[in-house]
Amino acid sequence: LTHPDRELWPGITKRDLAGYWNSVAEQALPGLARRPLAIVRCPEGRDEPCFFQRHPIPGSLESIHRFKRRDKKSEPDYIYVEDVQGLIALAQMGVLEIHIWGSHVDEVDRPDRMVFDLDPADDVPFADVKSAALHLRDVLDAARLKSFPLLSGGKGIHVVVPLKPRHGWDVIKGFSGGLAQRLAAEQPERYVATMAKAKRKG
Repeated sequence: LTHPDRELWPGITKRDLAGYWNSVAEQALPGLARRPLAIVRCPEGRDEPCFFQRHPIPGSLESIHRFKRRDKKSEPDYIYVEDVQGLIALAQMGVLEIHIWGSHVDEVDRPDRMVFDLDPADDVPFADVKSAALHLRDVLDAARLKSFPLLSGGKGIHVVVPLKPRHGWDVIKGFSGGLAQRLAAEQPERYVATMAKAKRKG
């Protein structure tokens, strides 16, 4: 690591972040490895300018792998990791957020997970978010889709549905969007099916 004592969060250094990834790699890699990544980099720490990245840049570390979508040759490469060295390389780059695609690089156009993002307004208590996640789980169970919760790091919950990679993105987006619209129509006081934060109050 270069500048291992640089604070990325108050009291947490780059060395601490690399050590964390080293200690949890066995649990983290099944969900992260070989998936295209979108990352948020804060090389000087959280309180300094940060930027979003999903394509490799000159000088990228060898353990940050790259791949090109076969159907979009004109697009730049995307990035992914596949081992603990890749996770530590992300720490070296000052990566504070890792966002994964819902597919693997081997079958990038066939998602193997569908995610419902329960992202509440600031005035919504966590108990309400948990209740909504349980309700969504029951709705998915009724459609014979098993799900699990994944905490997003804030007050939200991601309800994740593992899938066999059979269908393309259009099918999965059509189903998930339709279900979100149905929930919002049935319980408009509880759900919205929009990204607009202004519409989430309450």
